Amino acid sequence: MSCVQPKQGKQTCFPFLHSKNIIQNIETIITVFNPETPISEENRKRLFFDVINTLQSSSIPNKPNGIHMQFDNEALTNLIVKSTMLSPEDVADGKHLFNDEEREMIQYKMEKALDLIKILHPNLHYLMTQLIGTLYFIKKEGNGGDSVSSLIGLIWLNPQPDWTVIDYAECMYHEFIHNSLFLDDMVNTIFPDTEVLGTEDALVTSSILKWKRPLDRSFHSAAVAIALSHFYTMLGDTKKAQSYLPSVEQTVEELNSKTKYLGEQGVLTLNQMNHFLKARDYESLSKFLF
Repeated sequence: MSCVQPKQGKQTCFPFLHSKNIIQNIETIITVFNPETPISEENRKRLFFDVINTLQSSSIPNKPNGIHMQFDNEALTNLIVKSTMLSPEDVADGKHLFNDEEREMIQYKMEKALDLIKILHPNLHYLMTQLIGTLYFIKKEGNGGDSVSSLIGLIWLNPQPDWTVIDYAECMYHEFIHNSLFLDDMVNTIFPDTEVLGTEDALVTSSILKWKRPLDRSFHSAAVAIALSHFYTMLGDTKKAQSYLPSVEQTVEELNSKTKYLGEQGVLTLNQMNHFLKARDYESLSKFLF
């Protein structure tokens, strides 16, 4: 079950924030590569990571109903360097590693952040535990973390000493959206031709960074900004929630003139962005996450 085009006055439904669509995407990946394997809620995550780790030539740790937190994993470090999120120099001589005191504080705050997300929206928390295998904490000056399409299920974070539990939760939601979009693109094709997305004609202003970036990255930024607006609405911080939307409006306006670079799922998702900006129906975002 995926989202359909909204009719006038109807609710917004984003595929990347639609519980049934996310689970269906996970199960599709399993079924394509293991068509005879029965899928249950108990074995779904294991089967998914068996397939995704094979496809990605990765070794992302995972557990059934939780998320691993790792601080020193050579295999993951090598994967992140290979993905170019970090350079060999970034991890030379162990300078990317947090000390024991830092690790204890990071783990405490991250656990509290996941607890906060569970309080705000239990099924959003559940979906995170199904799609994300590991949170890997690595230092890199000037970067708070990242995700990449070649390592679905892995989030790299670089928490700063002054980050609050809310900051941790915001970053978790942010990176979850990237992973959900990566998976939706893999299954349903948001961007049919990635080779052209960085050409001059395809550059679009990012909702997060506020400068021109390749179309897929700016598309992601609009989705992330909408999700963060939803996050702060759930927290009751209306002023901060609304602060994300002007930049989303600019990104979406530019995307509307570049639909030739989008597949059917990309166009559908963009239409939902347009609808959301008119309706501001945060309630429907929460509804479709159940």
